[in-house]
Amino acid sequence: MRILLLTAAAAGIALAGCSERTQDSAEEAAKSAAADAAANTEQVLNKGAEAAGDAAQDLDRKADRAEDDAQDQSLSETQAD
Repeated sequence: MRILLLTAAAAGIALAGCSERTQDSAEEAAKSAAADAAANTEQVLNKGAEAAGDAAQDLDRKADRAEDDAQDQSLSETQAD
């Protein structure tokens, strides 16, 4: 009976230690996942900002071309009169 109790106590201690290691591993995994998510979010935001800047430049160029075309057309109409 004593041996059975000692074996049960040892098994309980071993399981408690294993559980703590499992918790530590889970905590580390969660921290790592959070760090990865933060890094990925930052990268996505940077790329989004870059794309928005590129789009704004494209719109500016198109607006400049449209204005130039309008001036050219106005000049052509004036010369035709």
